[in-house]
Amino acid sequence: MAPPEGLLAPVESFAPPRAKYLHKNPRLETLIHDVAERFYLEPNDITEQNRSKSPTAARHVVMWVIRKTWSPQPSLPEIGVMLDRDHTTVISAVRRIDREISRGTDIGQIALKIGGLATVSEDT
Repeated sequence: MAPPEGLLAPVESFAPPRAKYLHKNPRLETLIHDVAERFYLEPNDITEQNRSKSPTAARHVVMWVIRKTWSPQPSLPEIGVMLDRDHTTVISAVRRIDREISRGTDIGQIALKIGGLATVSEDT
């Protein structure tokens, strides 16, 4: 038996509106471009469903910068929608970059530099 008309939304309505964010948010496009350049990637390497090490680290930096430096601060689910990821992925990414910063690693320093929170020497 089919549910009454109007009670259930079509499945398409639950899909994240990723394109809306990527094409109408120049701030996000600029951030993705800057991070991609720093990691020697193409911007779409960061936004694709790619789980290899370099694009994943770059994507984590993007999530961390959005969460830590943007005002007003987007929620974790909003950041997830921006990058077509789940909010738990955003939580993990932010924690990972915080850990990288506390250890003083190159990725942590890159995140601080891109976020405008520190300076990094050019050889990093």
